[in-house]
Amino acid sequence: MMKIHLVNVSDVDESMRMQLRMWRNSDAVSPFFLLDRVTEDQHRAWLERNIRGEDAIACVIYADQVPLGLVYLPWFDRKTRRGEIGIYLYDRGFRELRPASAAYAGMMELAATELELERLYARIL
Repeated sequence: MMKIHLVNVSDVDESMRMQLRMWRNSDAVSPFFLLDRVTEDQHRAWLERNIRGEDAIACVIYADQVPLGLVYLPWFDRKTRRGEIGIYLYDRGFRELRPASAAYAGMMELAATELELERLYARIL
C-alpha cells in the first residue's frame, strides 16, 4: 500500500524545485494565491528562503515516489512559537490516501518537535 511522506525542498532535485513553480502557476493551484503568476526570480527567492529554513519551511508531498503537492510554513517565529501553515495539491489523485490530512499532520509534527512551535494559523481560500 502506498504511503504519504514529506520531503523538504532542500532535499529534492532541481527538476522538482522547478516543477513547484509550474504547479504554482497552473490553473489548478494559482487561484488560491494572492499573486497571479510567480516569476522565476520570485520562485528562486522563495526557494532560498525555504532551503535556509530560518523563518519558512516547505515540503513536497509524495505518495511513495509520486509528487502530489506542497505543505509549507510560509512564516514562523521561534520567539513567539507561532507560524502559519498552508498546503496545495496539484495531483488530485490518491484521494483514498487522504494526502492533505497526512501532509498537515506531518508538517504539524515537524513544527511541534523540530521548530518547537505551539500554534499554527491557516488561511483557507
